Amino acid sequence: MLNLPTERYSHGLRQLAAIEAVRGSYEEAQGAIERASGQALGKRQVEELTRRAAAVVEGFYDKAKREPAAKTDTLVISEDSKGIVMRPDGLRPATKKAAKASKHKLKTRLTRGEKKDRKRMAELAAVYDCKPEPRQPSDIFAHKEDGLKPEAPKPRRSG
Repeated sequence: MLNLPTERYSHGLRQLAAIEAVRGSYEEAQGAIERASGQALGKRQVEELTRRAAAVVEGFYDKAKREPAAKTDTLVISEDSKGIVMRPDGLRPATKKAAKASKHKLKTRLTRGEKKDRKRMAELAAVYDCKPEPRQPSDIFAHKEDGLKPEAPKPRRSG
């Protein structure tokens, strides 16, 4: 009746654990949860709450009903990647050794050539389909005096 979880931790605390855990390490999430809520959790509890939140997401996608795309629809794949500076404990052994051997030239930033041995590539991709809507150059490069540009095509079944 009250929509309370059957386990010890509240929905708000579970949500906070899931949000904070994806931002960094479990230790950082643990500290952020304590600062935000005053609730002291152990690292293992934060890990378990995060694991349970991930299981719920997978269940959501398993139950989601998707209709097949129409033969005339366009399949769109959008991908982006970025080199992310890793914490020393997150580096692979050979990279960690190379990073320890190198020294920073400046205190505030890296100089040219110093990024080596500290980054890993993070990638994000989205796949969806949409109805093709042929456009003219004037649709894309509308003049200010013409008013509003037509809306871009809306994605439908994303996954």
